[in-house]
Amino acid sequence: SQHYDIDDENKITIFGNYGYSQEHTYREEELYKYDIDQTVAENPDAAPEDRIYKTLNDIPTNNGVALRSSSEYSHSGIFNIGYTFADVFNLKYTKLYTHTGLKGTKLSIGEFGSNQGEIFSYYDLEWEERTLQADQINGDFDYELFDKKSSFRFGYEKATAELNQPNNFRYIYVDDDLNNDEPAYLQKTSNQFAKRLVSDDKVDASYLKNKLFIDLFSEEDYIDIGYSSSTKKRKSKMQWLGIKINGDETEFTDDLDTTYDEQVRPDIWFDDRRFTLENYTQAKNYFDANVDESSLYLSTFIKPTNYLDVLVGVRQVNVEQKTTQYYLYNRREHPGEEYDSSKDNTYQKYDRVLELENELFPSASLKYTFNEENTLDLAYAKTYILPDLREVSDGTYSHPYEIADIKGNPDLKHTIINSYDLKYSHYFSDTESIKLGLFYKKLDDPIEDTQESSSSTPTYSFQNSDSATIKGIEIDGRKRLDFLHSLLNDFYLSGNFTYTDSKVTLSEEQKEELSTDGRQLQGLSKTVLNLALSYELSHRSLTLAYNKMGERIRKVGLKDRAEGILAYPDYMENPAAVMDFIWIEKFSNGLSLKLKLGNLLDEETIWYQQDEDHATKKFKKGRDFKISASFKY
Repeated sequence: SQHYDIDDENKITIFGNYGYSQEHTYREEELYKYDIDQTVAENPDAAPEDRIYKTLNDIPTNNGVALRSSSEYSHSGIFNIGYTFADVFNLKYTKLYTHTGLKGTKLSIGEFGSNQGEIFSYYDLEWEERTLQADQINGDFDYELFDKKSSFRFGYEKATAELNQPNNFRYIYVDDDLNNDEPAYLQKTSNQFAKRLVSDDKVDASYLKNKLFIDLFSEEDYIDIGYSSSTKKRKSKMQWLGIKINGDETEFTDDLDTTYDEQVRPDIWFDDRRFTLENYTQAKNYFDANVDESSLYLSTFIKPTNYLDVLVGVRQVNVEQKTTQYYLYNRREHPGEEYDSSKDNTYQKYDRVLELENELFPSASLKYTFNEENTLDLAYAKTYILPDLREVSDGTYSHPYEIADIKGNPDLKHTIINSYDLKYSHYFSDTESIKLGLFYKKLDDPIEDTQESSSSTPTYSFQNSDSATIKGIEIDGRKRLDFLHSLLNDFYLSGNFTYTDSKVTLSEEQKEELSTDGRQLQGLSKTVLNLALSYELSHRSLTLAYNKMGERIRKVGLKDRAEGILAYPDYMENPAAVMDFIWIEKFSNGLSLKLKLGNLLDEETIWYQQDEDHATKKFKKGRDFKISASFKY
C-alpha cells in the first residue's frame, strides 16, 4: 500500500495484493450399502402391502473402496485506489480477480451393482476452472442538512463468475468372473461418459444510502434510508456424450488408452466401427435464470438514555427469480399447458417464476448497558433465503463426492425466517469478554437435501419441508491467562459452544414419501465446539485451534414400496474433530510467514444409516501442512 498527500485536502491511497496457492490432497474411503430387512415388520398384523419395514440388514448388500486425489491451483489479486477530499468525501475503486483450477481423479472399486459377485471399477477424471472478476466503486460524502450532520453513501458493483468443466469423463470396467481369473472388461451400457458443463453468471448491483443525525435524545441518534438493487443472470448448459460399444464388450480387456488407440482414434469405416459416439444431451440440462432483487429500507437509531440503545428498521423487498427451462415436448412432458400433439418432439421452453412482491421484513434490536463491563442485547429480524439456481432447475448433475446424481426441483419455494435473540455480555477488557446467548428461529418452507427413488444410481434432490423451529444456547468468550500466572500474560483462551435443538414438520404429502417427521433439521448439528489457545505478540502469534461438530443428517430418509413400505433411515454424518496449529511471524521489513499444520488428529469421518454399525462411508482426510509468505510495503 502507498499513501500520497497531494495537499492538505487531497489524498490518494493505493493498495494491491496478489496471492498464489497450490493444494494437493489424497484420501481413501470405505463404501457400504445396506438394504432393508423385509423379514421383520413393525406392524406384522397389517395387510402385506401396508406392513412397515424400518430395520437394515446387518450385512451390507454392496461394499467397496474409493481412492481420491485432487490438486487445486489458485491465484488472486486485488487492486484498490482511494481518493479523499478534506475528510468529507471519499471515493474508492476496487478490482478483484480470482482463478481456481481443480484437477481430480477417483477410482471406486466394489460391488456397486444389483448382481452379487460383480466387481465394478469406476474411473473418474475431472477438471474444473472457476473465474471471478469484480469491479466495485463506492464512496461517501458528509454534509449538513437543516443544520444536521448527514452522510450520503453510494456503491456500484459489476461482476462475472465463470464455471467451466470441459470434459469430466467416467469409464467403467466390470469383472463378473472372479473364480476363473478372467480379466475385467469395459462395461457396455451406461459407460464412457463425458460431461461438459459451462455456467456464466453476470451481476450488476448498486446501493444509495443517506444517514441523517437527528439529535433527538443524543448526538448519536439518526434516521437511515436507502435503496439497493441487484440483477443476476446465469446461462448454464451441460453436454453429455458417450461412446457406445457395438457387439460383444467382453473382448475389450486392455487399458482404455490401448483400446482407444486401436478402436477409436484410427480412421475406421463407420460400418466397421465397434465404438461409436452417442449424444445423450438432454434439453433440461440447459437453463437460463434471472434474479432481480430490490429493497427500500428505513432504520432509526435512538439512545433515550446513556444506558439504552434502540435500533428499529424495515425493508420493503421485491424479488423475481425466473428460471427458463428447456425440454423436449411430448405427451409426458408439457409443463404449464394442455398437451398439444402438434408440438411433439420439438424443443420448447418454460418459465418458472418465484416472487416476493412488496414484502416487508422488519428488524429491531435493543441494547441495555448496565455499566462498562455488562450489557444485555435483545434482537428480532425477519429474513428470506432463495433456493440456489441449480437447485431450482430441472436438470440432473453428477454428484461431486459420490457415485450418485443430483436432480434439481423446479417447485422449490423461498424460505422465510423469523429470528429472536437474547444475549448477555460481560467485558473483562477491550479484548476480553464472555457472552451467553439464547436464540429461537421459525422457518417456513426450509429447503432440505432429500433422496428420490432409483433402481440404479442413487439420486438426490431438494424439497421444502412444511416448517421448522430452531432453538438453542450459545456461549463464547476470550480471556487472557495472566490471572493464572504472570508468565501467561501473552496467552489467550478463546472459544464458543453452541447447542441447537430443531424440529421439522412435514406436510401430509411428504409424510407418505419421507421416512422421518419431527426430526432435526437436515444439515444442522446439535452441538458445535470451537476452542483456541493462542500466544500473541506484536510480531508473532501461535494458535492451537480445535473444532468438533455433532452428528447431523446428510440426506433425509425415504420411503419406498415393494411388498410393503420400506422406510429407509436418514443418512447421518458424524464429522471428525479437527485440530490445527498456526504460526504467524512478522518481520520489520514487511515480510510475513505463515505455517499451518492442519488436521493433526486425523480422526475418521463416518456416514451411516440407523447407527454407526451400518456405516455407508468411512474416510480420513489426512494431515496437511501449508506454508505461505506475504510482503507488505
